[in-house]
Formats: sequence, C-alpha cells, structure tokens
Amino acid sequence: MKKVYGIVMLLIGVFFISTESMAQYCTPTMGSNWGNIRNVVTTGGTVNISKNTGSFTGTGAARNYTSTDSVSTNYGQTFTLAVTRTYGSGVWVDWNDDGDFFDAGETHLLETSYSSAQSVFTLPITVPNNAAYGQLRMRIMVAYTFNMRPCGYSSYTGETEDYRIWIPKPKSNDAGITEMQPAAACVGNNPVKIRITNFGLDTMKSVVVSGTIKEIGGATTTYGPTTLSGLSLARLQDSLYQVTTYNFLAGKTYDIDFKTASPNGATDSTASNDAVSKVGFSVALGGTYTIGSSTSADFSTFKAAEAAMAASGICAATVFNVEEGTYNEQVKFGTYVGISATNNVRFRPDPSNTAPVRLTYSSTSSTDRGTVIFTSTEHIAMDSITIEARGTSYANVIQF
Repeated sequence: MKKVYGIVMLLIGVFFISTESMAQYCTPTMGSNWGNIRNVVTTGGTVNISKNTGSFTGTGAARNYTSTDSVSTNYGQTFTLAVTRTYGSGVWVDWNDDGDFFDAGETHLLETSYSSAQSVFTLPITVPNNAAYGQLRMRIMVAYTFNMRPCGYSSYTGETEDYRIWIPKPKSNDAGITEMQPAAACVGNNPVKIRITNFGLDTMKSVVVSGTIKEIGGATTTYGPTTLSGLSLARLQDSLYQVTTYNFLAGKTYDIDFKTASPNGATDSTASNDAVSKVGFSVALGGTYTIGSSTSADFSTFKAAEAAMAASGICAATVFNVEEGTYNEQVKFGTYVGISATNNVRFRPDPSNTAPVRLTYSSTSSTDRGTVIFTSTEHIAMDSITIEARGTSYANVIQF
C-alpha cells in the first residue's frame, strides 16, 4: 500500500507541473472577412522584425511568430512598429509577463475607424521602466473596430499575429523617477514631490536628488543635490519624497526639472529614467467658470472649456455655468490630469438664466456620431442641459 500511495502522489505532482507549464495566452475568436495582415516591420531595436505574412486573401487566423520573430530593445527605449493591413487595428504588449493583455498601459493602439483598402499604420512603442525582462509578447490584430479586444469578439475579428519583444536583464544599480506631484496645482502653496523607484537588481539604500523650479520670466529656485539615505527599496519598489512646498501663481508658467543620481553611491546604469520634467506648467482649473457670449464669460463655447481642461488639468471640483442659448458644436471629452471623484467637473445652466441651454450638432461622420463624445472619460456630468443630435444619417446624442 505504501508503494501505491507514493506513485499516486508522484502522478499528482507531475499533473500539477504539467498544467502550469501549459498555461498560455488566449486564442482570439475570429471570422473570415474582417481584415488581414500583410507585413510587419520594426525599426529602432537592436534586432528588428521584418515579416511578410502573405496576401490579403484567405481566412483570418491566429498566428504565433514568437519563436522566430522578435524585436530587441531596452528600458526607456522606443521602437517603431509599421504594419500593412486591411480594416482597423489593435496592438497590445504584455509588459508584466502575466499571460494577458488587460493590465494598465498594455493597450498601445485601438483604432476607431476602418477601411477595407490596404493601408499602413506606424506606432512608436516605448518600453516602460517597470516592465518585466526576458521574452515578452506583442499582439497585433485587425478587425471591424467596434469593441476590439485582445482575445477577439465574435466573428468581427480578422487576423491576429503574436511577436516577441526581448528585454535584457537589468543592471545592479538603477534609480529613476516615475512621478512628479502635483499633477495639477491650484493657485497657492502646493507640496512638490517625486516618486523614486529602484529599477536595479540590488536593494537601493541611498540616492542623490536635485532639481529646479523656474518661473518663466522670473526666478529659478534650485534644490539639492541632497543624498537620501536609510532607504531599503527592492527592485521596482518606490518611495514618495517631498522636495519642497512651492507657491504657484495665477497667470505664470513654470519649467520644473528633477533628477536622481548615484544609487548606492555607484554610477547609474540607465540614464534615460533618471529625470522628470514639466515644461510650461501652469495652475489648473478649479472653482466656478462661465460659458457664454457675455463679456464676463470665461469661455465662449463648450469646446473652449474642454480645451482648457485638457491643457491645464483639474485641481479641485469645477463647475461650468452655461449661459442660456443654443450652442451648435460637437464636444469631445477624454481624460484629464487631476480629475477624480473629488475633483469632478459639472456643466449646468447658469443660475441666472431665464431660458434653456441647448447643445446641438449635425454629424456627417459614421464614427464620430455623437453631439457629446466621451472617450475613457470619468467624473464629468452634464446637468439639465438639452442635448440634440440633428444628423440625418449619423446621429447620437451621447457617444461612448
């Protein structure tokens, strides 16, 4: 009995190891008439892909070229991907090597329009400093563009091709800056912080920090060099360090630069991730503004208000009071620095109005059909405003 028991345990162990080693990426669901990939080329790597994958005829397929075709690159470096194809395209990279393409920062292209004619797209791809190293996977897909996903969707997916990205093992000492705060600053004193990350293999125990904040047309304030000691950051661990508190003024712009050096007293192996800069930084939106044609209005149109959001970000809860009348325009909202559940944005009729606010648009586009378009947008509300779509062929009040 003991002998049989031992064999059973051994078989269970073998089965467990085998299932783990067989773990693999999803095979996309696909059809036969929604696009083909003809040619895939990269430039800017130390080794590049140059793959002619056939004609534009035939059934869509999932093709795996990871064992034969790869681009070799490194942290912080950029290579350019050029793909000849039909229909729309998506590109994903599994940067953290966890077997899927669904993590933040892994979607590099997701086209929203398509053509059945042959065309080429070019796409610069920069290796993030927190990526895994070794053999990583890149997926290229062609499809009818609506709801494109890395694992496909029903029969609207055409051809999919997977390639390898090769990243060498990191060096021992490599410090970098991955974030500067504030992302968006209101007028007045704001804490200025940098996030220091260890990209090296050795535990980082010390690092030197220095930098400047330059008011354009005014004074430059210098910080450091200061040695931060007593750290204990393993690879890819980080620490948020407050450099100073700075008084940002309305109507001024600033150039902000910080950098790290000498991790563990050694030469930093990768200079490309050492510095962070913000050029032309200015105070963000926060508070109450007016949209309309009066002389006291801050913005004449919804689009002008949105452009200010995109340019400066949001630092506090923001309200746009819209003067009465009809606004004939299409408004496209995206993502904005500083916006959050607390720093939210609200468009509403001005409390002094005696007539309604109407936002109208006549679309002639098969893709941008909405009077108001939200693309990955959060924390924006349109309150008590009449929105109309007047296009004869393409008309959506709201498009997501």
